[in-house]
Amino acid sequence: MIKIISTVIAVSLIYSAESIDSNRKDSNHTFIDKVQTTDPDVQQELNQLKKEFASQRNQINEKYDLKRKTLKKQQKQEIDNLKDAYKKKLKRLQSKYPKKIQRESRRHLKPLGKKDSRYLDPRKSDINLREDKVKEKVTKESSNPVKLKPRPKSTKDKK
Repeated sequence: MIKIISTVIAVSLIYSAESIDSNRKDSNHTFIDKVQTTDPDVQQELNQLKKEFASQRNQINEKYDLKRKTLKKQQKQEIDNLKDAYKKKLKRLQSKYPKKIQRESRRHLKPLGKKDSRYLDPRKSDINLREDKVKEKVTKESSNPVKLKPRPKSTKDKK
């Protein structure tokens, strides 16, 4: 029974996938491709029309691609100008109300290479270049081995 149901589902999925593939339009074909003829002279003229249509379509696409690029550049410039204008307005407001408006600091800390570091963590120490503050390198074979405590066994409520 399960085999029959799974077979029916598989066949229906395959059939639906085939129908979807056959309904897809190919973007390379145009309306001129659907015209057919048996006369060689007419076929030659049709081929000439196809070539002309393709070249004019490509010219139009290139022209609008160029327009899109210039519009994107204009948009970016206008956004940059708008940002600059509002930055100036913000600075004026900050100078007008210096104690009421604070900007967040954009200063970021550089990540530490903790494995190769010979110095203390700069976030914890103000002076890292002093020779007496240099961190000792830790080796795996230490004279003071670390003692681990055994984990307490978790007790589950039994009902």
